[in-house]
Amino acid sequence: MKIFLRPAFLIPFALLLLHQVGQYFFGWRLPFIDSYFDPFAAMLVLLTFLLFERRLLYRAGDDYILSIFEIVVATVVVFCIGEFVFPYLKSDFIYDPLDGIAYLCGSVYFYLFLNRSNSAV
Repeated sequence: MKIFLRPAFLIPFALLLLHQVGQYFFGWRLPFIDSYFDPFAAMLVLLTFLLFERRLLYRAGDDYILSIFEIVVATVVVFCIGEFVFPYLKSDFIYDPLDGIAYLCGSVYFYLFLNRSNSAV
């Protein structure tokens, strides 16, 4: 649970919430942020929840961290769903290969700043 209290998680998560509220309730339009912040934030949020799930449900302990392989697989799966499955299912979604860079940046951010054991923080 401590991972959700780290500033490295709280700040991007709060910005994501602010962006979503602004975009959908107030009609704020920031094209670059609208296009690339969501995939960036999606990866760091999803990977943080995956780490939490592994620590809690699998009783892996607070010192458990995700391997690079797990992070890469999760990133590829989310990228494929977001860029291939969603556009196939709904025309509001479009394929944008640059989203891959945003997904990758979110995963790297997670790896560098959040994928730490609680005893190392």
